[in-house]
Amino acid sequence: MEQVRIIDKPRQACSVESAALTNPNAKVYFILLTNSTSVSLKFSELTKVLLSYKNINFRFLNPYEFSKGSAIEHLIESNIILGSKYHIEHMSDAMRTLILSKYPGLYLDLDVLSLISSSTIEISNFACAQEKNLLGNAVIHIDRKGLKVFDVNLKKFNASYNPNVWAVNGPMMFSDSVRSFCQNKDIEVDKYTKCNDFTIMPTRKCYPIGYPEFSMFYTEDGITKALKRVQQSESYFIHIWNKMQEFGNKNYKMTFNSSAAYVELGKALCPRVLKTVENYF
Repeated sequence: MEQVRIIDKPRQACSVESAALTNPNAKVYFILLTNSTSVSLKFSELTKVLLSYKNINFRFLNPYEFSKGSAIEHLIESNIILGSKYHIEHMSDAMRTLILSKYPGLYLDLDVLSLISSSTIEISNFACAQEKNLLGNAVIHIDRKGLKVFDVNLKKFNASYNPNVWAVNGPMMFSDSVRSFCQNKDIEVDKYTKCNDFTIMPTRKCYPIGYPEFSMFYTEDGITKALKRVQQSESYFIHIWNKMQEFGNKNYKMTFNSSAAYVELGKALCPRVLKTVENYF
């Protein structure tokens, strides 16, 4: 029997709590991939905190079974993705697309904070521009009317999968699929672009602080500027760019008392997680 420790990273738990807190009437699913037929759960303190929310649910997904009959069935069964240096990122890119194609709704990466209830967003099918002509795939909302764009993306993923480049099968491929779906319209950073029941929202709605400035979330110098930008942008979500912290030698660890924008956001959006963290956040 495979024993799985569901979640033990405070910042990931913070993202899940923020989704549950801002969407109290919606079900929030934390999905874990496993090919095991028998799984037992090892509950961390953070997991227990998340389970204190009635609307948070944990689900295990077997990618081999789930992909059967889909456009990427052969890609998954062949284990080509698992042979990649970036297999975790690439499997995530594949499965988020497949999950949304079967179960429309809101997808969020584990380094995205939810600021408002998704039910208050009047647009049903959207993603946000990350930069000029690049669409982010950390936040995607879709309903039945918007599924055609995912048909395009799944077919492109199967035909063009590249195991050698980190982001090429995620934001880059998603951008190409949406542009194809939208008759090659440009992806603009500062305006809404609608085509065929799908809307590209401006960058500020999901990515008010881009990855070149990600340290703004974690430093005392950046706290005022970061919080002001988030407020002025009237953002729906915030991407905090966890991956970027792996590069370089700077330490971005924080405590509950740290003077940092992320801590201030966490106090409002993931208060239970923040109170549970004993050492570093």
